[in-house]
Amino acid sequence: MSLRPSVLVLAVILLPISALFAQASKRFQGEKVTYDTHGAMKLLRANSDGSPSVMIGVNDENAELVAPASRDSEREVSLASRVWMASISEAVLGLSPNAELRETSINRTNDLWLSSYELFYHGIPVRARIAHLNIGATNGKLIMLRNNFPTALPVTFVPQISKDLVMSLSHDIVGSDAKVVEDAQLIYVHNRNLERLDLAYETTVRNAKGDELWRLTFDAASGELLERKDLIAKDCFRNDPLTSSNDYIQQESPIVFLQEPQVTASGKVTAFVHPKSPLDIPVLVNLANLAVMLNSKTFYTDGNGNYTATNVYNPLIVSSIGLMGKYLTVSRQDGINASILDTFPITPANVVFNDENSHIAERDVYYSVEDIRRHIRTIDTALVRLDQPLQALVNYPSDCNAFYDQ
Repeated sequence: MSLRPSVLVLAVILLPISALFAQASKRFQGEKVTYDTHGAMKLLRANSDGSPSVMIGVNDENAELVAPASRDSEREVSLASRVWMASISEAVLGLSPNAELRETSINRTNDLWLSSYELFYHGIPVRARIAHLNIGATNGKLIMLRNNFPTALPVTFVPQISKDLVMSLSHDIVGSDAKVVEDAQLIYVHNRNLERLDLAYETTVRNAKGDELWRLTFDAASGELLERKDLIAKDCFRNDPLTSSNDYIQQESPIVFLQEPQVTASGKVTAFVHPKSPLDIPVLVNLANLAVMLNSKTFYTDGNGNYTATNVYNPLIVSSIGLMGKYLTVSRQDGINASILDTFPITPANVVFNDENSHIAERDVYYSVEDIRRHIRTIDTALVRLDQPLQALVNYPSDCNAFYDQ
């Protein structure tokens, strides 16, 4: 006999995904967001603090951001982008009036402009917190906004230790003969546990042998070493950082294609799970009755994990925020819920939940609880109360009393 891991299951009313988004971000009145500076977008994905993480454009006639005569001008598109980002900084993104959004680049690829931004406070950058804004070069409309800007605020902007002390500590750690690649600079680090921005010094140092490249982060108040990361060993860069300036490869955004006429699309949703106990080797299974969003429309998988979507545009922007289904929603208590965001130029749009986009506890619980519900319903079709929505909490911060036999 094998016992499934115990989970905390609470009865709730499962709201549609669009309603969950609307609750998560009370700044929005309904799904569509419009602005005085033109442009219209729909919320696709929200951050844990309720601020919008991903929004996609709509095809309203009044949704143009860039006038026809200016769509080939990098200067004019950049100006329109900066004005629009400034207009939503507080009202939509929830940033402080002291926040500064700096456009770091703007490039055109075929019929798409990509404008990128970094977040600053008091002239100090917030590490790895960026935004990408896509604007259509032919229609002047907003295509997509993606960002991971936190609403958290800085604790201070005045360091209590000197840069010289930071560089001395760096040589103590890596070696007196280490080569400084990047001098110590002030940055803010997003502290997710306390939801604040901590002031820190960051420097990059190469060891004497040359086979290690350390990014060292020190608390700007105490000098405590907050992080020591070997950028080469951890594959943070595709190239040697000495010849590459892309510090945000891990934040790369999905490819965005221009929309084509409506189509009927299909796909399959699968996940790697422990079939019976945590001692099992994970196997690929189908996820039944799971909600999947295609271009902001919600569809559900069948008993075999397949879904069919009608009247959606091609390309397909596929998202699943959390393992949410008709009968069960799984939520992590120790981190960010499972999430999928991908773009498919054509159907089928197949989705796989794995360790890169979810925690195996989420996948195990969704698969097991849904499998049990479906099995019992086949035995007794009159047990309709089993179809009431449930919420399951995983990785709950408490002592675990689950056990398994061999």
